[in-house]
Amino acid sequence: ADEDEEAEENGDGGSGDGRPGGEDFADTSHSLRLMESCAVACQLNEPLLLVGETGCGKTTLLQRLALRSNRPLVVLNLSLQTDSTDLLGGYRPLEMRRAARAAYEEFVEVFCGSFSRSKNAEFIGYVTRAYEGSKWARLGKCFQRAAGMGLKKMRELEQSAKKGTSPQQPVNTEGWSAFRRTADRFERQRSASETGLAFAFAEGALVDA
Repeated sequence: ADEDEEAEENGDGGSGDGRPGGEDFADTSHSLRLMESCAVACQLNEPLLLVGETGCGKTTLLQRLALRSNRPLVVLNLSLQTDSTDLLGGYRPLEMRRAARAAYEEFVEVFCGSFSRSKNAEFIGYVTRAYEGSKWARLGKCFQRAAGMGLKKMRELEQSAKKGTSPQQPVNTEGWSAFRRTADRFERQRSASETGLAFAFAEGALVDA
């Protein structure tokens, strides 16, 4: 953990190659010993606290360690206003367009991965117009219909494969099952939003990392 309330973008050591903790970093005996201690703590999953004035190189040292070990580094800027929901997440008022966008993108991915886009252009266009026009009830019905038909088709293909017949299209039962859950969740959120009581869990920075 870093005591600074604000992490410097490029650190104090600079980086001639454009990366934090890059080749301009001075690998002194002190910095190498400190990096070694930090690396051991990370290897053993031990918490770590670096204490020092702003600009003394705490963030840059960890950036250098991440660069040398080829590991990702997530920097979180904390302040007195930071609370647990910022890090872990929490329930927040639902924006229907955000929920619809996520469900719509999943629909397009799973549908076009299983069926011909050109042969189903009319249905895809109908769904797209419902999404772009914020017709959430119509969009929910489209999702439900597509999920039911997609799952039915995938199960038919699975049965054909068991009988020795090679399927003429990809079998993605798992993907369609996941979309069915998404469609059901979207419908529940849509119904709740009509009463003004819709909430959704928003992941925090640590969960995203």
